[in-house]
Amino acid sequence: MAADVNRILDIHTHRTDCLDESVYNCRLRAEGADHYDKPFRSVAAPLLESPSGSQVRYQEPSHSIEPDLSEGSCDSPYSSDALSRSIESGLSQSPSGSPHCCDAPFCSIGIHPWDLTAENSERLWDVLQRELERRKSENRPCVAIGEAGLDKLAAAPMELQVKIFERQVALSEDCRLPLIIHCVKAVDELLAVKKRLAPLQAWIWHGFRGKAQQASQLLRHGFYLSLGEHYSREAMQAIPASRLFLETDESVLDISDIIRRAAEVRGVDAECLQETLRENVQKVFFKR
Repeated sequence: MAADVNRILDIHTHRTDCLDESVYNCRLRAEGADHYDKPFRSVAAPLLESPSGSQVRYQEPSHSIEPDLSEGSCDSPYSSDALSRSIESGLSQSPSGSPHCCDAPFCSIGIHPWDLTAENSERLWDVLQRELERRKSENRPCVAIGEAGLDKLAAAPMELQVKIFERQVALSEDCRLPLIIHCVKAVDELLAVKKRLAPLQAWIWHGFRGKAQQASQLLRHGFYLSLGEHYSREAMQAIPASRLFLETDESVLDISDIIRRAAEVRGVDAECLQETLRENVQKVFFKR
């Protein structure tokens, strides 16, 4: 891997302006609307949908200033406005111009519950496996599986979400890669899967915005917690340094700003926190 792994501090981003310093989240989705990627538009996702030309319903995320601290929430709430778009088959162009889902030096790749339908699940699964193999053959393997998870606000039935999530858990175990978790209002279902499958690879709950009590619950179940621009101060203070990650996701802030803010909340030196995060990234994402 040509890029410097020691530069990685941001473990989850959709931004394309700092790919050498971040783990880029490559969503395998049926892409249908520019608005869906605000504020940073990714041009790297495959265009996938059923040959019959069926449509997928999207709901635009609300990028609120205040954090959502409801149980099980890790992404901003959905708005009530939903747009249906016709989807073409094929692959969009990656930032480098090649017809693949993601050519970032470091990326995670997975099937997000927002993007899942009964019609596209097997096609998404095939593309996921192909992309993992492609990057491995190019000596630029993915560093994580995900986002993957469960979301009771998504359109896909929970039974289908659990099925595809469990397959991604198995893939994470087979590839010996950490799993980036998306979970909204489905904590009990998520923990049930974790208990049933007893994974050995790290699970990282991305975009954690829950309260300190929920953070403690997830920590007891072995999770790492990744926080972005918005979070509960009490939760940030309650997470042990060895189980903490930080991310930009779709924030306009740089990871250095998020680290500085987190250091102030935790009452530690920013350089010390940065070094701790670097050690966590190496231990979980680059352990081989």
